[in-house]
This record gives sequence, C-alpha cells and structure tokens, in this order.
Amino acid sequence: FTMNGGNIVGNRSEFYGGGVCVEGAATGVGRFTMNGGTICGNSGYYTGDDGKIHACGGGGVGAPYGSFTMTGGSIAGCYTNKNGQATGYGGGVCVGGGSAFNMTGGSIKCCTAALAGGAVGVDNGSFAMSNGSSITDCSASVGGGVWSNLSTAVTMTDSSIDHCTPTGIGGGVFCAAADWGDMGHDNIIWGNEAPVSPDINTKDVVYLANWRKICWTDLPYLKNSALKKEVPVKYMDSTEAEAVKLYSNAYLA
Repeated sequence: FTMNGGNIVGNRSEFYGGGVCVEGAATGVGRFTMNGGTICGNSGYYTGDDGKIHACGGGGVGAPYGSFTMTGGSIAGCYTNKNGQATGYGGGVCVGGGSAFNMTGGSIKCCTAALAGGAVGVDNGSFAMSNGSSITDCSASVGGGVWSNLSTAVTMTDSSIDHCTPTGIGGGVFCAAADWGDMGHDNIIWGNEAPVSPDINTKDVVYLANWRKICWTDLPYLKNSALKKEVPVKYMDSTEAEAVKLYSNAYLA
C-alpha cells in the first residue's frame, strides 16, 4: 500500500492500527509506504468481555508483521485508549513481530499511548528516524516519545524529540536494550520531562531524554551526536548533576 499525499482521518481499530494496519505474518510482505499526507485523529481500543475499555497497538499505524516507510507527512492526534486499561503501546505507530519502521522527514505529534511509546512503540523490531524527522508533544505511561523493548534497535540521525511527557519514566525515550542503537549526528532531544526517576541500578536500562540515567556504555552515542569532534566528558555525582540540570533549564528559560 502506497500513500502519496491525502488524508486518513478519524478511524478506529480493535486490532492494530487505527488508521492503517500492516499485516504480513503469513507471507512476510506486508508493506506500507507513506509519501506525504496526513494520518490524523485515529485510535485503537475495544470494549472487553469484562466491560472495560482496552487499548490496542498503534493508534495511527500498526505494523505487527510488516514494514512501514514514512517520507514526509504527518501523524497527529492519534491514540490508543487513554481512559481504560494501560495495555496499548505506540500512540502514533506500533511495530512488532520483527517489523521495521523507517521515518525520513515528517513528524509525529500530539499522540498518546495508554501504556508505552506516546509516538512510537517498538516491541521486537526496529525504528530509525533521520533527515529532519521530529516527534513532539506526545505522552504515555512509559517513554513519552519512544519506547522500545529488549529486542529492539533504535537509530536516530539529524532528528528531534521534544516536549514529550510520560506519567512514569523516560521523558523522550525509554529503551530497555543493552545496546539501544546509534545516535548518529545532529540530533536534538530536549524539553522532555519525566516526573518519576526510580533508582534502578542496572546498566541495561536507559532513560535517555530525561537525562536521569544514562549508562556508561551509551556515552559514545551521545558524543557522536555533537557537532564538536572531541567532546570532554565530566563525571559527577547525582547531587552535582541535578544542580547542573537546574542551572541549564533556568538558563534556557
């Protein structure tokens, strides 16, 4: 399925993908290519036998088995259920079953997930954003912008994630992988805020945009994102780090 411009607006699914579902479990050839256009105001949820509203995966686009390539365009105001059980992930896009989501340009904004990944939720697959892609003003319980699990690769180059908010941890990005991918260059992750910062003592968990916990093995990726080639690294305790963060926020404000 190739979308060249146009709009997909106001739909709801009780499976995956309120606007578009990419399903190729049997053949492995499910593909969706979006060249511009808008996917807006779509949702994924259903009423269960228990009478409660449950969330599905991917309010805008769900790719449980297949690939989604986005070149330009916008996914906005999509959501998995916001008022029932916190079970859905990927308010804008969900990826699973070894699927891939490649985002080149374009934006995902104002999307909400009941559980994880306000803009993008990846459960066993890959997500790459590049060439000016942006994620803005999204929210979830975990990973306000992007959530990925242990078997997921995330790549980010020349892109931005800003002003995303979870109710829990991972302001802009929550990644549970030991190697969360490649930060590339010229990225901006800022203005995200996570109200919860539990002391989880494991190097395998990275709450990236929240800047509360970054494992030492991820420092090369963060350094690669800077324009300056030789970036000095200062190690500090939590009290000093919090003071630097508060000063920086005050200066930017």
